[in-house]
Amino acid sequence: MTSHVSLSFLITAPLSVCLDATETVFVQLFGYTNEVTVYVFLKTSLASDQRELSKDSLRLNSLNNYQGIAKVRLLKHPENKDLNHVILHVQSDGINQHQSIPVSRSNGFLFIQTDKPLYTPDQKVKVRAFSMNKELRPANRSVFLTFKDPDQITVDVVEIIDVNNGIPSMQNPFKIPVKPKLGIWTIEASYTNDFTTKAETDFEVKEYVLPSFSILMNPQTNYISHSQFSQFNFKISARYLHGAPVAEGEVFLRYGYVRGKDAPVIIPTSITRERLSQTGELDVTVNMQKVLHKHDGPRDLDSLVGGYLYVAVLLQEDTGGITQEAEFASVKFVKSPFRLSLISTPPFIKPGLPYNIQVCTIDSDLESV
Repeated sequence: MTSHVSLSFLITAPLSVCLDATETVFVQLFGYTNEVTVYVFLKTSLASDQRELSKDSLRLNSLNNYQGIAKVRLLKHPENKDLNHVILHVQSDGINQHQSIPVSRSNGFLFIQTDKPLYTPDQKVKVRAFSMNKELRPANRSVFLTFKDPDQITVDVVEIIDVNNGIPSMQNPFKIPVKPKLGIWTIEASYTNDFTTKAETDFEVKEYVLPSFSILMNPQTNYISHSQFSQFNFKISARYLHGAPVAEGEVFLRYGYVRGKDAPVIIPTSITRERLSQTGELDVTVNMQKVLHKHDGPRDLDSLVGGYLYVAVLLQEDTGGITQEAEFASVKFVKSPFRLSLISTPPFIKPGLPYNIQVCTIDSDLESV
């Protein structure tokens, strides 16, 4: 009596091969009784003049359950610069399989950090990068920083060499010109042309003007829901730097909304004119439904949920005619001011045992109430 056992195999490989990264290929054999040596190659093609890019071998037997992991790596060599695909070739006495796999040049992770978010003209910007490879280890590669002004015009390109084991820093900080374009500047980080990994951050360049007095906004709540949408109260107060209140002055208020990192949307028809009291305070009630009535964009709370109320305040004091401006965007539009969340609550009920429910109430700032 004879028995016939079919021989089969399973090969698992990545969908793409990352340049300069170790890739794993899993091989498992079924129905084999003798030890088998399996070779795993990365090749440029199957032609006779092909180049062997990487090679590993596996000895599969009963001790490892006829399964193993081969490791191959496409190195960053000049001759590999134009490779878009490689051939994965798995070969043994009973196996001869090959597959074309695309090459990915996105390898690693880049993060950029400046020493502060706001600068004035002629100041220096200190920059450092966190550079890791695909295995989340120090990449030890040079990083190129491209500085762009608010019009996205390249001002400078700097190469920083990694001598800090994954945290390259600029030896000479970037100096902002004496008369720069004011606004949001951008820093783009990238490796050499061999890799497509990029990162981006920004900083603001702004003229510093010493304020004569400060303006504060104290809202009734830190959110606007349905109950406050047509009647939201807040207080404006102004004080000189020495602490005395700005006794009297004209206040011009403009309203709008902010979404994410977008620029504020100001509603032109929302401007109002008020007067400060002797104590330097002004109580304001705004009807957002009325403010948005003549606006081409959102006109109800549902279309503003997740955004923030934008209030621009321009104050002109009566005594010296000094003008000061301030912007506020800390009041959030929400459907409901609170959310209920079950915490430490079992997902199922055990018959005969007490079932305890613990509820946490979270406000619009995601803080427990």
